[in-house]
Amino acid sequence: MTDTPGRAPVDGTRLGLALPQYGALADPAAVARFASSAEDLGYGSLWVGDRILAPREPSDLYPGGGTPEQPYPVEFETFADPFTTLATAAAVTRTARLGMSALTGPVYSPVLLARALTSLDLASSGRLDVGFGLGWLREEYFATGVPWAGRGKRLDAVLDALDALWTGDPAAHEGPQWRIAPSTVGLRPAQDPR
Repeated sequence: MTDTPGRAPVDGTRLGLALPQYGALADPAAVARFASSAEDLGYGSLWVGDRILAPREPSDLYPGGGTPEQPYPVEFETFADPFTTLATAAAVTRTARLGMSALTGPVYSPVLLARALTSLDLASSGRLDVGFGLGWLREEYFATGVPWAGRGKRLDAVLDALDALWTGDPAAHEGPQWRIAPSTVGLRPAQDPR
């Protein structure tokens, strides 16, 4: 890729953009147009985050500068689903990487998460990148029925289960939270290894 007027700067660096998923610019209907235009301009990746809710009186302040008066950015009060947002972008792009930064892994069932991520990876011809994190907001855990305590171990267990589902034949996993009986899993990510 070379520098062209109207294109994203390039010097071997691939630039990415956040999709219109949060705040005043959150508009699920605009994602396709935004993603297509960003790719046409030369952006190399399109990103989403993972917010579940915005409690009025959160237990925790946003680690990026929350205060008692403003516990988190006002943009967190409006957000679209990260899976749907990336699926929309996948449908209208050809080369841009599609990323989640970061998915709060412990609040998801690994079987359903494996299915959703595999489907996204296949729909995008292997362009999905997923960063997993623990999150910072207790209320998101409480709202999804997941204990706050032990979240690090739970994330490890989610990653172990994903690995088993993506590589096992048959796929099986035995852990403290989930028992996945030996099963046929026909869909595998396009990217190998996962």
